[in-house]
Amino acid sequence: MQLTHEVKRVGAGAWQAACQRLGTRRLVKLLLRGTNEDELRAVMAELLNREPMVVDFERGGTRWCAPTGDEIFTDLFCTGSYHADDVLRVDSWVAAHLDRAEREVVVDVGANIGTTTCPLARAGRRVVAVEPVPATVAVLQRNVDAQGLRGRVDVVNRAVSREPGVLAMTTTTGAGSSEVVLDGHGPAFEQWGMRATGTVAVEAAPLADIVAGLGIAADEIRFVWSDTQGFEADVILSGLPLWSAGVPLYLEVWPHALERRYTIDGFVDTAAGSFSAFAPSADLRRPDGRTRAIDELAAFIRTVDRWSDALLIP
Repeated sequence: MQLTHEVKRVGAGAWQAACQRLGTRRLVKLLLRGTNEDELRAVMAELLNREPMVVDFERGGTRWCAPTGDEIFTDLFCTGSYHADDVLRVDSWVAAHLDRAEREVVVDVGANIGTTTCPLARAGRRVVAVEPVPATVAVLQRNVDAQGLRGRVDVVNRAVSREPGVLAMTTTTGAGSSEVVLDGHGPAFEQWGMRATGTVAVEAAPLADIVAGLGIAADEIRFVWSDTQGFEADVILSGLPLWSAGVPLYLEVWPHALERRYTIDGFVDTAAGSFSAFAPSADLRRPDGRTRAIDELAAFIRTVDRWSDALLIP
């Protein structure tokens, strides 16, 4: 059975430790409930998430490598993707409504282990995957290679910042929650019950410099995707030549993290300096391509309960 092979890839010792943590009685109940592969995968994901490890597996014809411990691993292991439909919806919307169908480069800032990069590369894009944490970069590169995408993806081990230099990043277990250290503050991901496991020093460079260093002109870029855990205004300020050339920016809207780093009003002022309109992620499902004026952005952010996303348009 395929799941048996995946247990072997995890390693018997790690699997046994995860089972012990879950408890024999609970395990028996889960296994009795699991009558098909989807249910068995859910059981395995729950077990594996109890013990920190990196797992290689295949789901839906796609090979992945992912650290356990968060929803990214769970979704990849159980379904084979993590919000891939949303990723491709943004790609299609930008091509249809912003006249960028001929532009094939996408820049993925905060690329993590490749859950945005890989679907876009499989769809034919050239992707610049910018990820600061070396351990995460190693997993990202494994996913790019396992999916045969090396020729379509440029992996850049950098943080994005307004000035070149070195930044301290706080890390946690799992794949997706490293963030820039702020003096006097704990990491914003503590809001979700996560705890920091350490810090790592990473090289940082402005977004515009990273792109130019690869020989990519702004007019070749379809859009920039950014998931930087509250560091979004720094992404904007480090990429000013891109927005001046009309490149749109799709970014995470996490009010808690934005408030800690800039205040929401400060972030909105920064965005308004480079963008004239925006579309919340839910609006990208509309067939009419309707957008909102940038002066409505602050009001939208204050309606977000946990987190959302939005496309900023120059």
